[in-house]
Amino acid sequence: MRNLDRTAVVRPAEGTDIFKSASMVGSRARVETGPVVLKVRERAYGKSGTSLFVVVRGSIDFEVAGGNGALRAVCFSTNVAYFKETSSEVKHVFGVHFDFDRTIAHPIFHAQMRSHNSYYEEVRKRFWNRPSTEVPSDCVKGLLSNVKLPTAQMDFFSVVLLICSDHLINPQMGSQGSRARERYGKVRAASGTMSGYGIEHKGLKEAFSERCLRSHFWYADPN
Repeated sequence: MRNLDRTAVVRPAEGTDIFKSASMVGSRARVETGPVVLKVRERAYGKSGTSLFVVVRGSIDFEVAGGNGALRAVCFSTNVAYFKETSSEVKHVFGVHFDFDRTIAHPIFHAQMRSHNSYYEEVRKRFWNRPSTEVPSDCVKGLLSNVKLPTAQMDFFSVVLLICSDHLINPQMGSQGSRARERYGKVRAASGTMSGYGIEHKGLKEAFSERCLRSHFWYADPN
């Protein structure tokens, strides 16, 4: 991420601290992801501006797809919490739970608004030495949480791509941004190295579904 924006910070920085040891769930390998805290600018252009702290935590179940050893994500759960730093306080400004459900009347991949104000402890622990009793203003609490918005398959890797796209890339950059475009292209490509669950869903049996419902296909190729 620092290759895209030198002001961005990821803690913990080591992959071994972000991806926990896999456990077996039947024939699947479950990997716990995070919590990881990403410090990014609210806007990727102009002055540095307001800092956001994004906490991501979840899990992904993998299975081997086909005979070439490729991985397919077949189950996932991802929680995301955004905190905004101001001169006087920290606010919990956005919280969402990404999931999927095979039951009737549920979008196979969906998002629900959810307060994750307790995740601020991860921000405080990794960035500041502030009193543990401090509680951010919760702008998410009370929002309707049972509305399920259809989404792409927003597993941990898809959410990281979303954060990079929203906060680290200036869509108006000109020719001077060729290096940033190249680096962003690599991040986007890395997000698509595994296939998704869509091909297993009865309503998404079309040949394109296995890959097009992975979120990196929802963003235009930068090159």
